[in-house]
Amino acid sequence: MSRLQPTRSPVALGGMLAAITVAFAAMSQFMPLFFGLIAPLPIAVAVLLVSVRFAILVTVVASILIGILLGGPLAGISFACQSALMGIVGGALIKQRRPYGSVFIFVTLAQAGGMALYLLIQLAVMGFDITAFMQTLFTMEEDMIASAESLGVFNTIAQTSGITALEAEETFRHTTHLFMQMIPGIYTVLFALMTALHLWILQWVCKRMNITPNLQSPDMKSVIMPTWVLVPVLGAWITLLANRYIDIHLLWIVAVNVMVIGAACMVVEGFSYTIAKLRFSEATPLMKLLYIMLAFFMGIYLFVVLAVFGVFDCISDFRHLRTTKKGAKSI
Repeated sequence: MSRLQPTRSPVALGGMLAAITVAFAAMSQFMPLFFGLIAPLPIAVAVLLVSVRFAILVTVVASILIGILLGGPLAGISFACQSALMGIVGGALIKQRRPYGSVFIFVTLAQAGGMALYLLIQLAVMGFDITAFMQTLFTMEEDMIASAESLGVFNTIAQTSGITALEAEETFRHTTHLFMQMIPGIYTVLFALMTALHLWILQWVCKRMNITPNLQSPDMKSVIMPTWVLVPVLGAWITLLANRYIDIHLLWIVAVNVMVIGAACMVVEGFSYTIAKLRFSEATPLMKLLYIMLAFFMGIYLFVVLAVFGVFDCISDFRHLRTTKKGAKSI
């Protein structure tokens, strides 16, 4: 005769998940890149074990505790808008047995939307003063330049290259300004990377806790982007080429960020194509080590090569993945 399982108390489960969430949020202040991925996990587990309403209740309790213990109301609002929203969306989609691609896209959008909502709340705290908000971004840019000057970066560049310190400062200022314009695209790429890592950790947690349904990660050797992804990238590239004739700064910013996101998509596909052709998973440990060392020595040029591979594979479908998928659907 099987032993009866004890009933799970929603109050005890909610309190435990809220406490774990606050602990993860506290540790994220010291290791944000690591524990920031783990903080949404209790919320996602709450959705998978009970319901979305239960997860929202856990979020409210955890946000209040975070606001009391970890730096005021904005800290709790930040957690609710970013980490909690990420966990709720991911858990709800996994519970509906959505495919990995849909979960990945919507969780990434949830992170971006949560960040935008948090910035809007901060803007409301400032009294919707757009000028003060933009001044904050300008001050951030000036602080980066002042920090580089205080560290003697410009003099070091002048000593190791054939340019003067003034020219080095102008180049650094231009690069910093360009980087600030690319922040939306860079953040989108970072959100996508965080989503991939978060879903991988959530999949492992669900497997360890025997939570069903679980998420099935895609095979990295069979990742291919839709061909239409190249259309906005090509449009952005043409816009950048015509920038000298079209003096619309906002259009230039949009084109630059589209190029950043498109390049990241092509790098992912190029990476998938490369490991498939090299048969990385089937290689010997010595060959894997050689591949990793080669990638390390290539440095930044590795991403350029992967992006080129990704563009050609997206156009030509060298691995015949689209043909295979169409054949499977027809059968």
